[in-house]
Parts: sequence; C-alpha cells; structure tokens
Amino acid sequence: MLKFAKKELDGVGGNVVENVHRLVNAVEYLAKALIYAADVGGELCNKARKRHEVSRLLIEAYAKAPIPLSEEDVKAVVGIAFLNAMLCNSVVRGTVRYGVEPFGMSLQEAVKKSPNILYEWKDMFQHVKELLDKYYKRAEDIVKKVGTLYIEVTQHSFVVGQGIRRARFILLPRPTARYAHARVRIKLPKDGGKYRVEVKFIGEAAVAPVRCEVCIWEKDRLVNDDGTGSPRDYIYLAGGEGVVVVDAEGGQEVEPRVWKPSGVKKIEVTIEEASGAKP
Repeated sequence: MLKFAKKELDGVGGNVVENVHRLVNAVEYLAKALIYAADVGGELCNKARKRHEVSRLLIEAYAKAPIPLSEEDVKAVVGIAFLNAMLCNSVVRGTVRYGVEPFGMSLQEAVKKSPNILYEWKDMFQHVKELLDKYYKRAEDIVKKVGTLYIEVTQHSFVVGQGIRRARFILLPRPTARYAHARVRIKLPKDGGKYRVEVKFIGEAAVAPVRCEVCIWEKDRLVNDDGTGSPRDYIYLAGGEGVVVVDAEGGQEVEPRVWKPSGVKKIEVTIEEASGAKP
C-alpha cells in the first residue's frame, strides 16, 4: 500500500488540480497501509478492503493497539484519517472519479476545458499534496515501528534462582509475520552490563527444515553479522526443539527470527546477567 501511495503522489506532479484523483487514491492507500500494519487480528483489515473511506477504522486500529507513537506519529495518523474522511467519502470520491452527471464528462476533462472550475480550490489541493508528502515519510516510519512488538527488560523483570538473576519470556509467532517472524525485539536494560541470552525454538513437524535466527541490534545496526548482512547465530529446525545462545550487552536488542512462522509454535527466551553467565 505504501508503494501504491508513493506512485500516486509521484504522478500528481505540478498540476495538482488535474490530478486530484491521484491525491484521493494516495490518501486511501496511506490510511489502509497504517491499518494493515497495526491490526494483527485481521478483522479491521477485512473491513478496510471493502470500503474507501476508512477513517474510523484507522482511528479504531490505533486506539486499541498498544503501540508507542511519538507526537509527530499521532499527528500523521490523525491527519491521514481526517483527509481520508474529507476526500474518500462517497460524494467527493464519486465526483472526482466519475464526474458530475449533468456535465456529461469527468472532473479531469472539465478542468482541462475550463481550468477555473477548481481554481479557488487549487491552494487547498496544493496544501493537501504537501501534507501527504510529509505524512508519507512519517507513515513509512510508523509501519516499520508498529510491525515490531517491543518488550523492554528492566531490573524488575529478573528473578533470583540458585544465585543467578534470570528473566524469561515466551513469544508466539505473530499473525502478521508472513515471511519471517521478525516482529519481536527484546530491549535489554541500558545499564552497560553484559547478558547471556538463550533462545529456545519449539517447532512442529515440517516438510523442510526451518531457519531460526537470533539477531542482536544496536541502533538499527546488526551486531552479530556474519559479513553477509545475516546473523551468524542460527540453527535449522525440522521439529522438536533447538537452542541458540548469544552474548549481548546492555542497551542492545535481541530479535528471534524464524523464516517460516508456521514451522515454530513457541519461542522461549531466557536472559541471565553476566554474573551467572557460563564461560
């Protein structure tokens, strides 16, 4: 949807009035892109596919989803929802797409023959175009952000057992992960300490082995890179259980990744402080 929105925005060019139909399409694509990214259940996505004016669904998706958004993110979501309600309703969209019936021509044809028809609206459409350019860049960041579930580890997450401080998390593959289960990141405390992280992948019987990886990120940089842009810490799982152990530092993020989510039913993550790490 983001690619479609970008294509429509690029097609507007300098003549905003003649290409107002592209603005309408871009608003719809941006709104649906945000809905599809936020709703992991699919119910809102199915509703959004059946209509053009999806402003209420967009607000509903972000009102119920526990997604951390900045002030600028919120402005973008509300702004796109407002433009969607304004331009994608049945009256405006029908007029832009099919024209006014008494004219016997499309809106674009009418504008070409008589540019003054929408002259007074030109400034408004130009402002909409500028907003959409701004919102598109923000929407890209939001889609990336909401596509990942962040779990923040604090000192309260640890419990003491046999003299070792441990924190445990159980992760389930998310429904939105179609190609790779790269949708969960665990943020380690920003304390400068060192941690031993054990990731257990529990799989189901598979026709072919499933690649299970553990990525360590630091400010969007892959720390445990094997030199090819992929993590060097991985296993292939054809069923049963498999474990990957990595060493990480405070402030880094650990991301279990599965290249075929249906092949893994559960992921268990155990984090130990360095004092209890094995040599």
